[in-house]
Parts: sequence; structure tokens; C-alpha cells
Amino acid sequence: MQKYHWLAIASLAVAVGIFLALPTSIDPVAFSLTDEGPPKFTGPLAVNDHLSKSRKLFKDEIQGPEAFATADAQGDCGRPLGLYFHPQDKSKLYVADAKKEARPNGRLFHFSPSDGSLHTALEGLHGANGVCVGPNEEFLLVAELTRARVTRYYLKGPKAGTVDTFAQNLPGLPDNITPSSRGGYWVGFGALRDNGVLDMMAGLPWLRALVYKVQSPVKNDTYLDIWLTPSLQSKLMASIKALVQKHGMIVELDASGQIVRSLHDPNGVVVTSTSSVLDLGDTLFIGSYSAPYIALCPV
Repeated sequence: MQKYHWLAIASLAVAVGIFLALPTSIDPVAFSLTDEGPPKFTGPLAVNDHLSKSRKLFKDEIQGPEAFATADAQGDCGRPLGLYFHPQDKSKLYVADAKKEARPNGRLFHFSPSDGSLHTALEGLHGANGVCVGPNEEFLLVAELTRARVTRYYLKGPKAGTVDTFAQNLPGLPDNITPSSRGGYWVGFGALRDNGVLDMMAGLPWLRALVYKVQSPVKNDTYLDIWLTPSLQSKLMASIKALVQKHGMIVELDASGQIVRSLHDPNGVVVTSTSSVLDLGDTLFIGSYSAPYIALCPV
């Protein structure tokens, strides 16, 4: 019996070793989200249960309402994770393009649907995600996923063409950024940093590559087709997600980039992660890439 026990362990070790050696479409690098570590959930970040009072809309009728416009990646591009039409001038479309490696290879494009022209407005972004235009089109905000920050790119005025940091050391990995009815901006988070797991994984590129293999196995790969059945993939992803706390949260930034309010669902009763917020004044519509519904939250 002991012989078979060790044989099983050896076989498992070989299988894991081969799985680790299998190629992946990304080449992640070690990085640090911030130098100071995750922020404390105090002050405007104090935990509450506001989002847990939300109501589910279109439950099981939709899947992953991440934003109001999405597109699939093609060729050597990353994935266009953020789209923003200028509210007054529909001929201007801003697109954030990112890859999942934590390298500074994210880009911001300016596309004109009227004449089909496209040019790169900004390069060197870390996980370019959500996009939002500021008042009077003076600047553009871009959420940088793998730096837990929001970057500001000036479009007009004496600072036109320059970049600075609008908000930094955010409490999670920022997804989309949208206007708030109070003159600021809402930021959604795919995952929070409060338990330190995300900051730890930032420095372990091999672990992130492993998670990516489980989450997005290489298509038509014989080994993965044999070993990583849908059932096994589901179980492995459940184990990985268990490390990330089911705590939904959105934060509101003021016009200067300071956090002034946060709304939480600390136990993930309704909102386990957040991607985008539509603010109608007395009501928030909250989307998530992982939810089969839209959350409606009164404020």
C-alpha cells in the first residue's frame, strides 16, 4: 500500500512539473503594486454594507457586464479593456489596450469613427484599463491595473501631452473609471488588496503564469485537453478564487483624485467584485465581469 502511495505522489509531482513547463501566451514579470503596501480600510475606506443592499437586475439573462462597450482582441494587440466616447463629440473614441504581463506595454489610442483614423495617444502604461474624459476634455484618466493607480493624460492647456498620477495606492486592482454625479469619479475593482495576496502574487510571475494557464488554457494543446477538463478547470479556479476575498467595493474620487467615499459588500452577498459604475444621482448601476447580473444600488 505504501508503494502505491508514493507512486501516486510521484505521478502527481511529474504531472504538475509538466503542467508548469507547458507554454503560456503571456510572459509575466515581477513587479510591485505600490511601495507602501495596501491602504488601511479606515476613514473614507471604512467598511460598510451599502452594496449588500443592492438589487439584482437581469439575473442569469446576461453574463459579465464589465462595461458599456467591449471588443475582442485580434492579432498582436492586447485587449481593449476601456472604451470612452466623448459625451459632446461622438467622433472621438478613446481606447485603452492592455496585456496581462505587468509590463509597461499598455497603450491609449484615439480613434475617429468618422474618418477611420487611429493614433497612439500614450504608451508605456501598466495594464491600461478603464478610460474617462475629464471636464471640458481637459484631460483623460486611465486606470492602470497592475500599479493600482489612475494616470492623468492632459489633452489641452499648458500641460497638453504630459502625464501625471491622479490617484495612487488604490485599495484594489482598478477596472473601469466613470463620472460620479458629484463631480468626481467612481472606480471599480476586480479584486481587493486588503489581505495581501495580490501584493504577494505581484512578485511571483511564475504563480501568475500558472493561474493564467488554469484560467485560459492554451487552445488545441493536446496535454491541456487531456488533463485540464472543464470540471477540473472549474475546481482549480474555485481554489484560486478562494484566496481572493469575496468583498465587493467601489470608491469615489473627488476632482483632485482623493478618495472621499467607498461603498462595500464585505461578504459578497450581492456584489463580489466591481467593474463599472453608472451614476444616475440617486441610483448606481454596478457591473462586474464575473456576475450574471447588474447590481442596482440606491444612494
